[in-house]
Amino acid sequence: MEKIVHTYKCNDYEDTRIKEYINRIINDSFLNQVFKSKTVFIKPNLLTRRTPEQAVTTHPILVKEVCSYFITKGARVIIGDSPGGPNSISRLRSVYKATGMDWAAEESGAELNFDLTPYKVNIKLKNIDRELQLLKAVVDSDYLINMPKLKTHGLTVVTGGPKNLYGCIPGLIKAKYHLELSDIENFCDLIIKINEFLSPSITIMDAIVGMEGEGPSSGSPKFAGYIIASTESYQVDIAAAQIIGIKPSEIPLLKLAHERGIISLTDDIVTHLGDTNKEVVPFEIPVATKYADFSDRFAKRVPKRLLGSIYKWLKPVVKFSNEKCTACKMCIESCPAEALVMEKKIPKVDLNECIYCYCCQELCPSSAVTVKKPVLAKWLFN
Repeated sequence: MEKIVHTYKCNDYEDTRIKEYINRIINDSFLNQVFKSKTVFIKPNLLTRRTPEQAVTTHPILVKEVCSYFITKGARVIIGDSPGGPNSISRLRSVYKATGMDWAAEESGAELNFDLTPYKVNIKLKNIDRELQLLKAVVDSDYLINMPKLKTHGLTVVTGGPKNLYGCIPGLIKAKYHLELSDIENFCDLIIKINEFLSPSITIMDAIVGMEGEGPSSGSPKFAGYIIASTESYQVDIAAAQIIGIKPSEIPLLKLAHERGIISLTDDIVTHLGDTNKEVVPFEIPVATKYADFSDRFAKRVPKRLLGSIYKWLKPVVKFSNEKCTACKMCIESCPAEALVMEKKIPKVDLNECIYCYCCQELCPSSAVTVKKPVLAKWLFN
């Protein structure tokens, strides 16, 4: 099958060409398909309760235009996600409101999903049978429209198309998988298995304003100026990586998918439509990502009998701001390893228990969590 990637330049979210671009992308990707009476599930990135201006979540303008397209074709359209942290109807409602999804639904005629029923499926990870839970509403849909936000990520370098489907796992079950699959290769293997099972119909990335630095929630908004789309989700991430100045081979998920033969990072047998002369807009990567390679390389040179005692000095560590922390305990409730406790109204991390997934930073509603250089890296490089 021919691989096609659409890349369209946009000035901002008020750009009048957005509707035209969305319609062109969907028309080209679903030739002669009939959507009447079909159920279309729209999966934006709704990581947590943030406003569109904070660039943490998929912008509602794009979601509205995608919903409107399918509704005019006679489809039933549902917008939904399972944000990070504990799940409840009231929390989901507040996330939909803050992110503008309630507006997108009202403007387009789409529904908001409040069905948190899990669907259980067996998958193989490293030849071991495991149970995977996903939102039943997603599994039951006829078409899955994946709408990620272009952001950097402390664990996976970039969070894009394939990684966005991790949000189809209900609530704190995501934290459970983080704990059980704390090794980055195992975690990426899970992302690949989720994508194989859900098989999104198309991925449409909001790369107009992305997030650089301490993504996916504590970084800084960064204008990139693109909508990127393809029926091949990994191809969207490859194009996005190139735009923000990161080699696709340096992204663990893409590297593993290449090794598995799912994609090729060496053969560019892809048809590019739209604005083919893409400008590179360099994104700052997270501290955790920047020093992950240092940690791994240093660890390989240390005798195993010594590694245990100095390992915590090799990894980037989380710090909590006394000024920003509101003692909401979201980090404690969401920590897969239960490595956090509250001491004097501020979280404290037990480095012997921490698995360095950075969920605490990712889900902090106050951006009170920062990731600092490894102790050894600071000593060696400063």
